[in-house]
Formats: sequence, C-alpha cells, structure tokens
Amino acid sequence: MTLVSIIDEKRQWFKSNHGMETKETHRDLAFCAHSILNPNEIFEVEDATKDERFFDNPLITDAPNVIFYAGAPLNTLEGYPLGTLCVIDNKPKKLNDTQKEALNLLANQVVRLFELRKSNAKLKSANKDIVKLNDRLNNFAFRLTHELKSPINNINFLIDVLKEDHFELFKETQAENYFNLIADRISYMDNLINDILAYSKVTNKNIVINAFNIKDLIEGFIKNIDIENKIDFIAENLDTDIFSSKIGLLQVFQNLISNSKKFTDEKKLS
Repeated sequence: MTLVSIIDEKRQWFKSNHGMETKETHRDLAFCAHSILNPNEIFEVEDATKDERFFDNPLITDAPNVIFYAGAPLNTLEGYPLGTLCVIDNKPKKLNDTQKEALNLLANQVVRLFELRKSNAKLKSANKDIVKLNDRLNNFAFRLTHELKSPINNINFLIDVLKEDHFELFKETQAENYFNLIADRISYMDNLINDILAYSKVTNKNIVINAFNIKDLIEGFIKNIDIENKIDFIAENLDTDIFSSKIGLLQVFQNLISNSKKFTDEKKLS
C-alpha cells in the first residue's frame, strides 16, 4: 500500500492512496504523525506488532492490518513538514539503502508538485485580478475618450461655421493661420484619442504592429504640442523605419517629452 498523507491538528487524510480504501484517520492513530516529528529522516517500523507504540493500534489489529510502515516526510521549501509519502505492508519488511533513497526522491517530487499547484493557484487568482483591472481600465478609457470627442467635435463644428460664414473676415490675415493651426491640432487630438481607445481594447494577442518612421512620429507629436516653439528636436540617427506598436511608442515619447517640458525651467528644451 502507498499513501500521500497530510497531517493537520486532529487527523491525517490521504491526498492520494493505493491499496487502501480509507480516506482519513484520527491523528492519534497515525503512523505519519510520528514521522513528521523527525522531518529529516525516514520513519520506519519493521514490525508494528512488536513495537510498544503501535502493537494495540486499531490500524494493526483491524483492517488495513498495518505491519510494516516506512514514511518519508513531505517538507516544504520553508522546512515545514506537511505529512509523508509512505509505504505499508501486511507483513514485516526492512528497506535497504537504495529503497530509502528512492522513497526520499519520490517524496521530494510530491512536494514539488504541491508547490507547483500552489503557484498555479496564485497565478490563476492574480490573473483574475488583472482581468478585472483591465476591464475597469478599458471602461474608463472608453468613457474618457468619448467624453473628449464630444467637445472636439463641437470645436470642429464652430471652426467650420466661422470659415464658411465669416471667411472674408479672416482671409489672408493672421487669424486664418490661427484657425488652420487649431484645426490641425484638433485633428491630431481626435486621431490620438481614437488610437488610445483602440489601444485600450487590445491584448498582447492583438496589439496592432505596423511599420513607421520614428523621426516622422516624433516630429508630428512635437508639432502639435510645441505651440510656443520651445523644443529643439534633433533628429540625428532617428530617420529610421521600425516595425512596432505605433500608439504604444507614441505614448512613451509623449510622456517623456511632455514631462520634460513641464518640469524644466529652461527656455529651450533639446
């Protein structure tokens, strides 16, 4: 008979068993309860009928009639004994050194499987939390982008009205340039919001990857944020096409440049 036995305060119960139908016993009757008291060595009882600790144990006098017992402690990585991997027979036996080594190796493997299951359970729980957070983030991004798009559309509408109804007032004046500048910025912002909304919906499996030029990407971004012309953009070695997530990389540069501009006292930012 073979058992993977787990010991708690009042009982031993069998995580796995072969050759024995019993699923658990009281701890007072458990051979394994003795085994975990010496967690660094195999606990072996060659003939329980001749052992004063066990000769009147119901597990010996009745079914399953345990005579021989050998248990290798199941010790966690932190050194806590959980129970044993034990072998049992109905007649006296004695393990040789090779058998003892094999039993210890199998016990270590059982513990590794326990630890793996525990780690998988933690990962599964963490993954559920991440999915919930991603759902909340996606919902927030969806609401935010749609709330931003409404005023942008209104501004576009007003610019179109001014251009159509009062074109002569602004024609060939500085105001016309300002309107065109505003229109360009609004268009850029609208495209950026659409990209952010699309990006918030994707996972690692469906992130959009495409080819684009790094210099063009950064120049386009700076053009739309540097109204006061305070940024000197040096594009040396950046005129390169890459294959990546355009919106993801744009967000990286957007954070870097915006924060640099915000937290510097220099009149010019290079």
